[in-house]
Amino acid sequence: MARFVMLLNYTDKGIAEVKDSPKRADTFREWAAKHGAKVELQLWTMGEYDGILIMSAPDDSVMATLAMALGHMGFARSTTLKAFDEAEFQAILGRMH
Repeated sequence: MARFVMLLNYTDKGIAEVKDSPKRADTFREWAAKHGAKVELQLWTMGEYDGILIMSAPDDSVMATLAMALGHMGFARSTTLKAFDEAEFQAILGRMH
């Protein structure tokens, strides 16, 4: 499973219906699970981003599908980052020689 970080910002529609955000988060988690992905952590934040998701997914295409589907709903825009834990990063560094 690959790991991803998704940074979220509400759209105008999303902030207008912000009270439903937890319910939409539940729906997204269920939808992600149907695609073999898992939302490991979801945080609502203050500052440059309105939320952060830490996720695992079988591959990049599943994550791209989820990110586009989330955007298609119109409540949030996302920036998705592929993430590596320390062991994965050490393996990458080991291949640099």
